Amino acid sequence: MQELLGRLQTLDPQAGAELRIVAHFDVLVASHVGPEALLRAAVTLAGCPAGYADRRTVIIIDGAGHRRTDGGPVGLRRSVPGRAGACVWLDRAGEPQPTDEMIIERLALAVSVTEQRRLELQQPLLVLIDPDASEEDRRAAGARLRLSGRNDLRMVALAEHDPLPDGVTGVSVAIGPDRWRAVLDLDQQHYRLAGLGVRGAVDELPTSWQTAVAARRLAGRLLPVVDAEDLGILTTLADHRADDAHDHGRGRHADHRRLAAVIEEVPWAAITVEALILTGSRRSAASVLGVHHATLQARVERLTTLLGYDITAPLGNHRLMVGYLSYRLA
Repeated sequence: MQELLGRLQTLDPQAGAELRIVAHFDVLVASHVGPEALLRAAVTLAGCPAGYADRRTVIIIDGAGHRRTDGGPVGLRRSVPGRAGACVWLDRAGEPQPTDEMIIERLALAVSVTEQRRLELQQPLLVLIDPDASEEDRRAAGARLRLSGRNDLRMVALAEHDPLPDGVTGVSVAIGPDRWRAVLDLDQQHYRLAGLGVRGAVDELPTSWQTAVAARRLAGRLLPVVDAEDLGILTTLADHRADDAHDHGRGRHADHRRLAAVIEEVPWAAITVEALILTGSRRSAASVLGVHHATLQARVERLTTLLGYDITAPLGNHRLMVGYLSYRLA
């Protein structure tokens, strides 16, 4: 091959240079490199900065070989086949060189192959629940799992150590410092401890996953399986949790902070509050907890003192419920 390239270079320097470019990118693709390595090759071949951008990523390699993530497409550019919204470019300051067109063409094709390979190697379920995944990637993942056309799909969220039904497998997902297991429930399995997301089509699975996680945060000893479709507007409390993550909880309401402190200090506080909310009456809560009515009454009075408002009054009861849901979603 090298001998053929040398002879072609002598007979037709332009054709020889272009064939070398083709061979160079073919070797890189066969080596399973990523977009950054392909861009570095383009910089070496073209002698100018090169970049790649899609809906989530911007990678620019400057003339000195340094990586940047600021900026966008400039100069000679090409769309990446099969990747909607993705493109590559050469940022040449002066006149274009004869081989620029071949470099940009082979770069675009090579990136297309490597990104498609990356998608195929990923677990399709991770693509389906990723809110930043492109529509084409999500539909491709859905097609691989034969989900196209279904509108009854739902995600199930389990904490890392929650028991799984026999024969059910999930994929591990990191959310902040916590690890979860994501399960696509196609057979309406029976779960012992889980959060069930809202139902929908393939494109709605990111929402199903988010609501499943919110539902699992609300599950506990008294209500081990929570269905997000039963929560309605309460799932929007999870949106506030995402906002809190950016300011480390400094923006949380005083009720939330006070209740969290009480639960941390008083061993029976959390289960008692949960029982009061779920049963709607002190007598039923006492029965669920297996304590005497007088014991529960004493707990209610102490909670009222510690929280600073009457948790048995209509508005106080609602306030307790919202505060507790906010605490569980945090």
